Amino acid sequence: NWNSKIMPLRFLGKSNGGTSSGDDFDLTAAVKYAAGLANATGKLPAKKANVINLSLGGDLNECQIQEAVDQARAAGLSIFAATGNSGGNVQEPAICNGVVAVGASNASGVRASFSSYKPVGAAGVDLVAPGTSILVADVELQYAATYSYTNGTRYSTPLVAGIAALAKRRVA
Repeated sequence: NWNSKIMPLRFLGKSNGGTSSGDDFDLTAAVKYAAGLANATGKLPAKKANVINLSLGGDLNECQIQEAVDQARAAGLSIFAATGNSGGNVQEPAICNGVVAVGASNASGVRASFSSYKPVGAAGVDLVAPGTSILVADVELQYAATYSYTNGTRYSTPLVAGIAALAKRRVA
């Protein structure tokens, strides 16, 4: 069934940044909103999500959003997060319990050298997906369409989350 819908939510702001505490606060609200749960915005979606893709990573070695993850999982959502691109420790939110940590593979199907993989506590990489030489549109330009090849676990994670969404729709 190809009728899966996307619920885009922005929480980092226009410059992809902010303070760590603000980002965690906003990420918590976004996860709860997607799950159809009470959140800081005071709003609820018309229909909750089934799968959450978190194509982002922080430099924290602890999960600051575990309560939101637990509540979303209890509401039946599957959550996938990028492991990070340092080649070292898996980063938040991929280290949260109940989150599927997605690393990047190269064209040979092995872990890409930049893909974070070292476990923090019990958290390591759950699986990998293509994340090297990904053709992307340059979103910084407003009037010209340009494309470039880039690398990152942020590109691997939506592939896995998309497959999970299709699979959930298939068995629903």
